[in-house]
Amino acid sequence: MDRGVCVCSGDYSCYRFDDDKGNKFHEMSISGSCAYTMVTNACSGSDELPPDLFVIDVVFERESMNIRGSYAKVLHITNVASGEFESYVLKQGYRVIHNAIRISVNKTPTVYDGFSAVQIVESGEQTPDDWDVSGNLIKITFENGYDVLWDGVKMFKIIAPIRHQEETPCGLCGNNDGQRPDIRTGPHNEDWGCPGKQVDLTFQSQAPNQQTLINSWYSEITSDSEACQLECL
Repeated sequence: MDRGVCVCSGDYSCYRFDDDKGNKFHEMSISGSCAYTMVTNACSGSDELPPDLFVIDVVFERESMNIRGSYAKVLHITNVASGEFESYVLKQGYRVIHNAIRISVNKTPTVYDGFSAVQIVESGEQTPDDWDVSGNLIKITFENGYDVLWDGVKMFKIIAPIRHQEETPCGLCGNNDGQRPDIRTGPHNEDWGCPGKQVDLTFQSQAPNQQTLINSWYSEITSDSEACQLECL
C-alpha cells in the first residue's frame, strides 16, 4: 500500500496526496496571506471533534502584491493522543515551538512518548526524495503514522499513513484514497467569520472551482495577520 504525499514546493504550487506531481494540470495554487487547513481527521461534519484529533494548518504569505501566488510561512500542527494534547509551530529559520515552548532540534531525535519525535534530517536521505530542496530539514514523525518535513524557509511535505478506507483525511491535501480530483469543500461557510472567504456550500460537497475549494478550508484560528484580515473584507 502507498503513502500519499502532499507537498508545497515554495514556487506558489502545491500538489495533493493523490495528484501526479509531474502533471502541471494537477497543481493547486494558493494565493493571499491567510491560513488554510491542509490535513485534518475532523471530517464527519459533526460539532464533536474526534478523540484523536489531528490538524495541520499552514499560514501562507504573498511575496509581493504583483505576484498572485503565495508561499508557506508557518505550520501549525495539533495532535491529540490518549486524551492528551500536543502542538507544534514550525517557523522560518528552523524555529520549532512545541507546546508553546521553543525547542532545540538536532540530528538525534527528541521523542515525546506516545505523540511524536522531531529531528534534523538530510533531504537526500528521505523517501520519496521528489522535490527540489537540498540540505537540512525538520522532520516530525507522529505516532499516528504521519510525517511532516519542513525546509525552514517555505517548502513542506506531509506524508500520510498507509491508506485505510475507514480512516480517510480531508483538507486541501485531499483524502488520500488513490483517486483524484480531490475537490471536497471544507467547513468555512456563511456561519463563520471572514466574509471574503465564506462559501455557500455544505461541508464535503464538490467545489465548482479551485478558489472556492481553497476558501472553504480557511482556518480562522491561525489567520490573524493584517494582510489576511484585509482579504476577509
